[in-house]
Amino acid sequence: MTSGPLRRLVGTAGLVALAPTALLFASGSITPVEAGVRALVTLAATVVIGRVAAWWLDHLASSFERDEPAPEPAPEPEPARRRRGDADNGAQPR
Repeated sequence: MTSGPLRRLVGTAGLVALAPTALLFASGSITPVEAGVRALVTLAATVVIGRVAAWWLDHLASSFERDEPAPEPAPEPEPARRRRGDADNGAQPR
C-alpha cells in the first residue's frame, strides 16, 4: 500500500485528534452516542483539512512550474547579401 506523506500526516493527525474523545469515553464522562458524534465531527474535520492542504500544495507546486521563463526562440539567420553580377540576378556567369 502506497500513500503520500500528506495523507499519512493527515491520518496521524486525525488519530491524535481522537485521543481526547477516547479518554473521555474510557473514563465514562461521555456516552457512546456522544463519543460517536465527536468521532464523526473529528473525521469530517480531518478529511476537510486534508483536502484543503492537498489543494493548497498542488496550487503552490503548479505556481512554481508556471514561474519558469519560457526559452527564447532562436534568432532567424539573415539572408545572404547579393552582389552585383551574381548569376541569379540575371547577369551572365563568368
